[in-house]
Formats: sequence, C-alpha cells, structure tokens
Amino acid sequence: MPEVDEFDEEDILSDGVASDSDSYSPKPYRIQEIPSKGLGVVAAIDFALGDLIIVESPLLLFRPEGPTISSDLGAFEKLEDGKKEAYMKLDNVHPESECPPLVGIFNTNAYDVQESDHADSDDDPPCVAVFNDISRINHSCSPNTIRLWRASSSAMHISACRAIPAGTELTTYYRDPFLPSSERHATLLAIYKFRCVCPSCLNPAASDNRRLRLRQSRGRLADLVAWARVAPPSPDLLADTLELLALVQEEGLESQHVYGRVLRHLMCISYVMQMCAEEGEDDIGSNVEGEGYEGYKRMLRAWRMANGAEEVGVGRVELAEEEMMRVAVSRRRTGG
Repeated sequence: MPEVDEFDEEDILSDGVASDSDSYSPKPYRIQEIPSKGLGVVAAIDFALGDLIIVESPLLLFRPEGPTISSDLGAFEKLEDGKKEAYMKLDNVHPESECPPLVGIFNTNAYDVQESDHADSDDDPPCVAVFNDISRINHSCSPNTIRLWRASSSAMHISACRAIPAGTELTTYYRDPFLPSSERHATLLAIYKFRCVCPSCLNPAASDNRRLRLRQSRGRLADLVAWARVAPPSPDLLADTLELLALVQEEGLESQHVYGRVLRHLMCISYVMQMCAEEGEDDIGSNVEGEGYEGYKRMLRAWRMANGAEEVGVGRVELAEEEMMRVAVSRRRTGG
C-alpha cells in the first residue's frame, strides 16, 4: 500500500488576501456597551461557520527587537489625527500610577501577531499590534470567532467559527484556551484586570477535564486508512469521533485546530461508510450519523478557509483524502 501522507490543517494555509473591512457598508457588526464588560463588538447580521466578519489593519504595529510604545512615543505622534483619537478612545485598565496612558492602552488592547505568514515562532518572534475595532472584541474561553493575522497584507481577519445570530457578542481569546482554568484566570487578572465568567470558567473542574481530553486526543489519516481496510469497518470509530465533536462544541472550542481535526476524521469516516452503503456492504451505511459526508465536508471546507486556506488548496487536499479512503476500501475488497 502506498505511503500515507498527513495533511495537518497548518499545512494547507496560504497567504491569500481578502478585501479590507472598509468595503463593508454598512459594517456587519456594531460596537456597543456590553453589561459588566464596557464596550464590545456585536454581530449586526447572522453569520455562518467560516463567514468573514472583519478585516482590519492595525493602528499601531511594533516589531520584535524594535522600539515599543513605552520607548518610542514618536510612533504614536506619527499617527494621523483620526487614528490618534481612535487610539486614545480604547479602553485602559491600568492606572496612571502603574504606567502612562499610552502604555496602559497598549497593554490593554495589543495582540501578538507574526511578522510573516506561517512563521516559525522560534525564528520569527511575534509583533504586537493594536486595532481600532478588533481590540474592542472581548475575551471568552469559548470564543465564537477565529482570529487570523495576514502578514502579507498587514491585516487581521476575524471569521465566525460557528453560527453567530445577529445581536450576539463577538468574542475571541486573549490567552491559550487549553491552559488550566487557574492559569488562565491568573493571567487575565494580572494583565487585563478581569475575571472571566464564561460557562467554562464557571465550572472549571469539569471544563478542565474536557479540555485536557481534547488536547490529548490524537488521530491520523493513517489510523483511518487502517480502519477502512477492516472488513467491515467498525462503526465504533464514528461514535467515538462524534463524542469528541460534542466535547468541542460543549466547550466552545471551534476556533481551535482540534475542531478541524475532528471534522476531517468525520468527513473521512462518513465517506467510507457511504461507500459501504452504496455497495450494500453489511448494511454499515445504516450507522451513519450526524451531518454525513457532504455535511462534514462543507463544514471542514468553511473552517479551513476561515483559518487561511485557499479554495484551490482545500480542494486538492479533499481529493487526496478521498483517494486515500477509496484506495483503502478497494484494497480490502480485492485483498490487496
């Protein structure tokens, strides 16, 4: 049997560029007061998985090893008056006794971004950027958006990682959502001066266990190929993978790569089971659950593109994945 290649989600990301958010008229979101949070960003229309919501260039961008807002106030002075005004209107949770207002605003609103697309973190340390609208997106450990920096266009893209009804607050994560809740809480309190009260943080013991299981979950295309060559393929793998999908959705981690991995496995499993059903093989197709092959393929495509993949690259990977599963089933049937 030919060697099985692995297609990790990171491998198919590209540096394609979408249009700037200024092209949206009116904007598909609004900035408004959020109870107990201050200003936040709210969806003005319904969004589906993968929909692009915001594309925005930063007000300020500082590169590694270069000057910072605290060492080079000239960077602020060089801003156009409108951008200066926008910057000064951003939230500042740090008292002036702790740091000057310019620095406090920066520390409250800055995101780490990469100098180049698909950069290795060791070779290319992150830059730091502050945005006019995106910096107003509040934190959640179960965010409903995907945040993608495009170094090629120096812009941040915000896309929906699941369905977002109009009127829903848009959220992102400020720190790794897979960290234990105690570590997340300590960091958020120290840097941003707030305590997260998202559903996961309100039930930390159960949430930490679920997130640990997801972080430790593994699965490779080679494993799926081996499964497809068993006669007949056991439906248990589908049930186990659907359970992982339920955990992702329960924890609201659709923004993370574990979601793409689970969707890919469900797509491949459903594809094999569909093939078996079409051939009337042991009635295994009756065990197909959930979205089915086309449904998971559509969801995975939207998720991959929201994470930076180009449509051509996604199509190529889909064909390769389907071919692997088709060859596995064919070789089982022929004894090859």
